[in-house]
Amino acid sequence: MPRDLDVWPSRLKAVEREYTVLRLAVTRLRTQVSLDATILVRDDVRHRDIGVAVEHLEGTYVTRLFAEFETALRLFWSKVRTTHPPMRDLVDGVAAMRRIPVDLTTEVHVAREFRNSLMHEREIETTKVSISSARSCMCRFLSRLPENWR
Repeated sequence: MPRDLDVWPSRLKAVEREYTVLRLAVTRLRTQVSLDATILVRDDVRHRDIGVAVEHLEGTYVTRLFAEFETALRLFWSKVRTTHPPMRDLVDGVAAMRRIPVDLTTEVHVAREFRNSLMHEREIETTKVSISSARSCMCRFLSRLPENWR
Protein backbone atom coordinates (compact mmCIF):
# COMPACT_ATOMS: atom_id res chain seq x y z
CA MET A 1 0.00 0.00 0.00
CA PRO A 2 1.48 3.38 -0.97
CA ARG A 3 2.60 5.77 1.72
CA ASP A 4 3.89 8.67 -0.36
CA LEU A 5 1.63 11.68 -0.12
CA ASP A 6 1.51 12.29 -3.90
CA VAL A 7 -0.10 8.91 -4.52
CA TRP A 8 -3.27 9.62 -2.55
CA PRO A 9 -4.68 12.58 -4.52
CA SER A 10 -4.36 10.53 -7.72
CA ARG A 11 -6.08 7.55 -6.07
CA LEU A 12 -8.94 9.80 -4.95
CA LYS A 13 -9.16 11.39 -8.40
CA ALA A 14 -9.27 7.91 -9.98
CA VAL A 15 -12.35 7.07 -7.89
CA GLU A 16 -13.98 10.31 -9.01
CA ARG A 17 -13.15 9.55 -12.67
CA GLU A 18 -14.62 6.06 -12.34
CA TYR A 19 -17.82 7.64 -10.99
CA THR A 20 -17.89 10.03 -13.96
CA VAL A 21 -17.50 7.14 -16.42
CA LEU A 22 -20.32 5.18 -14.83
CA ARG A 23 -22.59 8.21 -14.67
CA LEU A 24 -22.00 8.68 -18.40
CA ALA A 25 -22.65 4.98 -19.05
CA VAL A 26 -25.91 4.99 -17.09
CA THR A 27 -27.03 8.15 -18.88
CA ARG A 28 -26.31 6.51 -22.25
CA LEU A 29 -28.13 3.35 -21.14
CA ARG A 30 -31.20 5.40 -20.21
CA THR A 31 -31.16 6.97 -23.67
CA GLN A 32 -30.78 3.60 -25.38
CA VAL A 33 -33.58 2.07 -23.31
CA SER A 34 -35.90 4.91 -24.28
CA LEU A 35 -35.23 4.00 -27.92
CA ASP A 36 -35.37 0.22 -27.44
CA ALA A 37 -36.69 -1.18 -24.14
CA THR A 38 -35.99 -4.74 -25.28
CA ILE A 39 -32.27 -4.34 -24.52
CA LEU A 40 -33.13 -4.79 -20.84
CA VAL A 41 -35.08 -8.04 -21.28
CA ARG A 42 -32.10 -10.32 -21.71
CA ASP A 43 -30.48 -9.20 -18.45
CA ASP A 44 -33.67 -9.08 -16.34
CA VAL A 45 -33.20 -5.37 -15.64
CA ARG A 46 -36.15 -3.02 -15.52
CA HIS A 47 -36.26 0.63 -16.45
CA ARG A 48 -36.82 1.58 -12.80
CA ASP A 49 -33.58 -0.25 -11.90
CA ILE A 50 -31.70 2.31 -13.97
CA GLY A 51 -33.34 5.12 -12.00
CA VAL A 52 -32.34 3.48 -8.71
CA ALA A 53 -28.78 3.06 -9.98
CA VAL A 54 -28.64 6.74 -10.94
CA GLU A 55 -30.04 7.74 -7.56
CA HIS A 56 -27.42 5.74 -5.62
CA LEU A 57 -24.41 6.17 -7.89
CA GLU A 58 -22.82 9.26 -6.37
CA GLY A 59 -23.34 8.01 -2.82
CA THR A 60 -21.71 4.73 -3.75
CA TYR A 61 -18.66 6.56 -5.05
CA VAL A 62 -18.50 8.96 -2.10
CA THR A 63 -18.32 5.79 0.01
CA ARG A 64 -15.49 4.39 -2.13
CA LEU A 65 -13.70 7.71 -1.99
CA PHE A 66 -13.94 7.75 1.78
CA ALA A 67 -12.53 4.21 1.95
CA GLU A 68 -9.41 5.40 0.10
CA PHE A 69 -9.14 8.41 2.40
CA GLU A 70 -9.49 6.25 5.50
CA THR A 71 -6.80 3.89 4.22
CA ALA A 72 -4.40 6.80 3.78
CA LEU A 73 -5.11 8.14 7.27
CA ARG A 74 -4.77 4.72 8.89
CA LEU A 75 -1.46 4.09 7.14
CA PHE A 76 -0.16 7.45 8.33
CA TRP A 77 -1.47 6.86 11.87
CA SER A 78 0.14 3.41 12.06
CA LYS A 79 3.53 5.05 11.52
CA VAL A 80 3.12 7.44 14.45
CA ARG A 81 0.82 5.59 16.89
CA THR A 82 -0.05 2.00 17.81
CA THR A 83 -3.77 2.56 18.41
CA HIS A 84 -6.70 1.95 16.03
CA PRO A 85 -9.18 4.74 16.80
CA PRO A 86 -12.68 5.09 15.34
CA MET A 87 -12.72 7.25 12.21
CA ARG A 88 -14.01 10.37 13.97
CA ASP A 89 -11.16 10.19 16.46
CA LEU A 90 -8.66 9.36 13.74
CA VAL A 91 -9.57 12.47 11.76
CA ASP A 92 -9.44 14.61 14.91
CA GLY A 93 -6.15 13.03 16.01
CA VAL A 94 -4.44 13.59 12.68
CA ALA A 95 -5.88 17.11 12.51
CA ALA A 96 -4.49 17.94 15.96
CA MET A 97 -1.12 16.33 15.25
CA ARG A 98 -0.68 18.15 11.91
CA ARG A 99 -2.39 21.40 12.98
CA ILE A 100 -5.05 21.11 10.30
CA PRO A 101 -7.54 24.00 10.40
CA VAL A 102 -10.86 23.35 12.11
CA ASP A 103 -12.89 24.39 9.07
CA LEU A 104 -11.16 21.78 6.89
CA THR A 105 -11.53 19.12 9.59
CA THR A 106 -15.23 20.00 9.81
CA GLU A 107 -15.61 19.55 6.03
CA VAL A 108 -14.08 16.08 6.32
CA HIS A 109 -16.46 15.24 9.18
CA VAL A 110 -19.45 16.39 7.11
CA ALA A 111 -18.34 14.02 4.32
CA ARG A 112 -17.79 11.26 6.91
CA GLU A 113 -21.26 11.77 8.38
CA PHE A 114 -22.83 11.68 4.91
CA ARG A 115 -20.95 8.47 4.15
CA ASN A 116 -22.08 7.00 7.48
CA SER A 117 -25.70 7.87 6.73
CA LEU A 118 -25.38 5.97 3.44
CA MET A 119 -23.56 2.98 4.86
CA HIS A 120 -25.70 2.54 7.94
CA GLU A 121 -29.00 3.71 6.45
CA ARG A 122 -29.46 6.22 9.22
CA GLU A 123 -32.46 8.46 9.12
CA ILE A 124 -30.63 11.40 10.67
CA GLU A 125 -30.27 14.72 8.95
CA THR A 126 -26.98 14.95 7.10
CA THR A 127 -25.72 17.29 4.47
CA LYS A 128 -25.47 15.65 1.04
CA VAL A 129 -21.89 15.88 -0.16
CA SER A 130 -20.99 15.68 -3.83
CA ILE A 131 -18.12 13.50 -4.88
CA SER A 132 -16.14 16.52 -6.08
CA SER A 133 -16.60 18.32 -2.73
CA ALA A 134 -15.65 15.20 -0.81
CA ARG A 135 -12.55 14.63 -2.94
CA SER A 136 -11.53 18.26 -2.60
CA CYS A 137 -11.66 18.38 1.20
CA MET A 138 -10.01 14.97 1.52
CA CYS A 139 -7.15 15.97 -0.78
CA ARG A 140 -6.65 19.24 1.09
CA PHE A 141 -6.63 17.34 4.40
CA LEU A 142 -4.11 14.78 3.11
CA SER A 143 -1.94 17.57 1.72
CA ARG A 144 -1.26 18.57 5.34
CA LEU A 145 0.52 15.27 6.03
CA PRO A 146 4.28 14.98 5.65
CA GLU A 147 5.56 14.40 2.10
CA ASN A 148 6.58 10.83 2.87
CA TRP A 149 5.67 8.95 6.00
CA ARG A 150 7.53 5.64 5.47
